[in-house]
Order: sequence, then structure tokens, then C-alpha cells
Amino acid sequence: MPALFAGVSQEAAVEICASGNYGLTFIFLIEVATNIPGGALLLILFFLALYAAALSSILSMLIGPIQAFLDIGWSRMKSTAVATAIGFINRNFID
Repeated sequence: MPALFAGVSQEAAVEICASGNYGLTFIFLIEVATNIPGGALLLILFFLALYAAALSSILSMLIGPIQAFLDIGWSRMKSTAVATAIGFINRNFID
């Protein structure tokens, strides 16, 4: 955030913040990182960390339904497949 307010006017910084996380993460951070030495490496590390955070969040959200299916006697493979399929259908076909 300090780089945001240091690099642009206060009005522009407030506008970027109002655009949400996508504006900060995928637009402004890339602009800042391309203008500093080692910025490409910083971006690679940042987006790998972002991917790891997203993956761990998804896995933790699946633990509850998987455990519920395990508690009713299903195998771990079947529980995981059904919970993942329900999540996929819910995300892609139900708005």
C-alpha cells in the first residue's frame, strides 16, 4: 500500500483502492514491480505465494464436507470425489 500512495496522486490511489483487490493485485502491483530491480522475480514469488494461499483455502473448505461423508461410512476417495464434484457444480453452474 505505501508504494501505491507514493507512486500516484492521492485521488488516483483512492480510485485504485476502490476498484478492489483485482486492481491492486493484477494491475498496480505489476506496474510497480516492472519499475524496480528484480521486479520480475518478486512477481514470480508473489504469484506463487498467492497460488499457494488459494490452494490451501480450497483444501480447507473441502475438509468439512469430506469429513461428513467419511462419518457416514464412505471411503476417502468417494468422499473427496463427491465433495469436489459438488463444489465444481456449485461454482460453475449455479449462480
